[in-house]
Amino acid sequence: MFESAGLAKAVAGVFLTLLWVVVFLTHRYLRKLQKERPELMARVGIVRIDWWIGCLKGMFLLGFTDSGAGLPTFERWLLRIASVGYPLFLLIGGVYMLLASNGHGP
Repeated sequence: MFESAGLAKAVAGVFLTLLWVVVFLTHRYLRKLQKERPELMARVGIVRIDWWIGCLKGMFLLGFTDSGAGLPTFERWLLRIASVGYPLFLLIGGVYMLLASNGHGP
């Protein structure tokens, strides 16, 4: 797909940087929601902001369903990107580590 390993690393670096910024902003917004609207957090199943399955499921519900309909558009997009991008990053990282440990990685 990429003609050089340098370009692939640059694209991966940009993707990881953007994902880090999104996760940081999402975490700040979740803390704000926890203080201002704890009933909304409880309704979607977020007990703690711990980035485990229950928290990710609640973020997904807030971002993609009517549960988060009253939230600002930018914050809903943050929740959408983080709830899909963060698990995807973990999955890709896990596959990469497995391939690298078997001698198939770079």
